[in-house]
Amino acid sequence: MTVCRSRWLVLALPLALGCEHSGPFTTEPQQGETPFASGVPTRLTYGRVATESGLANGRQTRPAFSQDGRFLVYSFDDEADFTVEGKPRDHDGDVCLGVLPATGGQRRASICHLRADSTFLRDGIEHGALAADGTLAFVMHSGVVSSGTSTSGALFLAPVDSLAGAREVFRLKLRPPGALGRWDDLLNPTWTDDHRLVALASAIELVVPAPRAPPDTIYTGLEVIRFTFESSGTTWQRLATAGGAEMLAWDGSANRGWVLRQNSVFDALTGEIIYTIRHQPDASAEAITGLATGGGGVFVSERVVRTMAGGTTQVDARIARVITLDSAATVLSSTTFGTDAVSWIRLAVSPDGRRFAFEQVGAGAWAIYTYDMVH
Repeated sequence: MTVCRSRWLVLALPLALGCEHSGPFTTEPQQGETPFASGVPTRLTYGRVATESGLANGRQTRPAFSQDGRFLVYSFDDEADFTVEGKPRDHDGDVCLGVLPATGGQRRASICHLRADSTFLRDGIEHGALAADGTLAFVMHSGVVSSGTSTSGALFLAPVDSLAGAREVFRLKLRPPGALGRWDDLLNPTWTDDHRLVALASAIELVVPAPRAPPDTIYTGLEVIRFTFESSGTTWQRLATAGGAEMLAWDGSANRGWVLRQNSVFDALTGEIIYTIRHQPDASAEAITGLATGGGGVFVSERVVRTMAGGTTQVDARIARVITLDSAATVLSSTTFGTDAVSWIRLAVSPDGRRFAFEQVGAGAWAIYTYDMVH
């Protein structure tokens, strides 16, 4: 089970009004930032949170490579909710979906709202997967802003260049006949061919951890599902049980996958544990924060937190390739301190295993970064 800070869940009424455009992939850089500044890793988006002037353009989250590795699909807080000064306009907490070239640049497409009266709804579009033929799958939830949770959810398919043509193919927030429980969401969807998609069917619980604190979304995995989309309709097949799983990494070419559960990685089909985070006695907290597969390898992102002399916090972040049960070869690492400390979460890897994308969270930012092993 994992807890993820959320603007909450969102969307899913039949599509009535699409919002699709190509344009700058982010707002203008702020405070001296330069787009595509050289460095390792490279920043692709400019989401900012918890700044002194307020929430600017918010989270940039859940990166996923397209089936051919050319694009990144990701979600972002609706930029129309905020003014240039970072003051909220609408503030209904919408979450949009965007498609960005994997090397950075302008969005190929994006979608934010599905109804003309969306001002009164909290809409969220997340968990995108782009097939090689240009079909975009995504999950949408919707609910009244004041309700604190979504009231409907569904899986949609659309041509990436015509998102207004999205069609609902599977209803969520129900227990399908034969399922292990109610499916509220579909995590880490992955195309295996032109008409099959694998995902982690999960239940959702919305909790408030403390009085007046923002709600947290708890995802609890139930089963690994393969959907088949045909002209006659959508069918599904259970590939594996996945009770308590937090993430899924599925290799469509090899037809196998792995799940993350309580800081350990398991083979999704056999249940065999293949990796667990190495315990460090001086750590105050440690966690596997991301799981991905590509190029025949299994990769993790990790965070280790230490409290230094004087109370300063040290955060060690790394991306690594799993080698054995208790060892992984570091691909990229970072050490940061105090108010400048950052974590790397929600890892994605290109199909050839050479390019990585992940969220960097902390120091007033929540943005997507990339790292290319070729360079």
